[in-house]
Amino acid sequence: MNIIFEEKALKQLNKFTKKDAKKILEKIKTLKDFPNTLNTKKLKNYYPPYRLRVGIYRVLFDVDNDNVIIFEILKRKDAYK
Repeated sequence: MNIIFEEKALKQLNKFTKKDAKKILEKIKTLKDFPNTLNTKKLKNYYPPYRLRVGIYRVLFDVDNDNVIIFEILKRKDAYK
C-alpha cells in the first residue's frame, strides 16, 4: 500500500517535537500492512473512518484502493471534535 499525506496532516506533523514526529512516522509506516496493524480502529459515524493510536496522538486516515490517505494528526483531546 502507498501512504499519502494530505497537506493539513503534514502541517500538523511539523508542529510536534522531532521526537514525537519520528515516533508518529514510524507507526504510520506500519500502515503499509493495513489491515494487519496494531492500534488501528474503525470509527463509527465519523470521517475519516479509521484511526491509528500513537500514545496521546491520533492519526486519522482512510483507505482507498491501494492507498492509505492520512488526513489529520492530532492530540487525542482534539481529534474527535
